[in-house]
Amino acid sequence: MKSTGFLATAALLFGFLGLFGPSGKTFHLTAGKMVPAATGTVNVSKDTNNGNLKLDIKVKNLALPGSLTPPANDYIVWLEPYAEHGNPVKQGALGVDGKLNGELKTETTSKNFNVIVTAEKTATATAPSDTVVLHGHVAD
Repeated sequence: MKSTGFLATAALLFGFLGLFGPSGKTFHLTAGKMVPAATGTVNVSKDTNNGNLKLDIKVKNLALPGSLTPPANDYIVWLEPYAEHGNPVKQGALGVDGKLNGELKTETTSKNFNVIVTAEKTATATAPSDTVVLHGHVAD
């Protein structure tokens, strides 16, 4: 009986410690009404050198920004700290190819945040527009 309890405790402990380990964890993004066919994931792993979270954001079936109403020129990825209620921080432009797929890799020191993908008139946007095409939450 004791060995079963030990194994369960060890498995639980290693599960918590390995949550964002080399294999990471995947969080799903929810599509907005403008792009109902779009899907997205955020694959999260821990950078073993500095403890930051490495994010690999992938989207599929995301319409080209110029085909939206009103049309946009770029998709921008923002990270919004959740617990601190901080301002969204721009991570970069999310390009979409001819097959309507896209990917952006980035890192963050945050452990609890919202991922927001917005359609923007320009890649130089300094704050997210109200045109949210995908969104989700990542928590440690």
